Amino acid sequence: MAQTTCTPTEVTRMRWLTLTRGIVMLIMAGAVLGMPSTSAAALRVAVGLLALVGGGLNIALALSLCRYGRWRPLVALGLLEVGGGAWLVLTPGMPLALLMTLVGLWLGLSGFIALWYALLIGYAQANRTYEVVLGVVSLCFGIAAALWPDVTLSAFLHLLLAYLVVAGAAQLLEFIHLWRLQQPSPASEAASS
Repeated sequence: MAQTTCTPTEVTRMRWLTLTRGIVMLIMAGAVLGMPSTSAAALRVAVGLLALVGGGLNIALALSLCRYGRWRPLVALGLLEVGGGAWLVLTPGMPLALLMTLVGLWLGLSGFIALWYALLIGYAQANRTYEVVLGVVSLCFGIAAALWPDVTLSAFLHLLLAYLVVAGAAQLLEFIHLWRLQQPSPASEAASS
């Protein structure tokens, strides 16, 4: 039977991976905000780099949680993100409609796995509210991107910007929550003195 309570070292590792993911998302949001009239090719490379980094972080998180069981979907998602990110970066001339569809599928799958982990697995003693928020936001933006493939470049940038800001903020709030979990409570400090 898989253990469901993380050690302090594992919570620290999850905390730093969560912080890194949140910072990367907010940096990408700043980059998207700074390119209002970019080309589809530049956007494709930016989304590819985001997928590469996100995939690497998902693989690292999965490997840190492997003793709890059911970590394989997170590794599969990470490998899919790394492969898809590399393909996006290296594939010139992709139509915007195809990019929107791929981003929609990626965010939908990411959202489903985030919700699955948050609601069904419960791999940490943490409050999983922020992971649920990330999952719901990913699913909503994934559905919007997949169902709206004929969108303009400007609308796609705004959709991506909104996703990155909300998801990045959820990751930073999860980092704060995990950090607070590791802080000694006033009751434990009083008992030790």
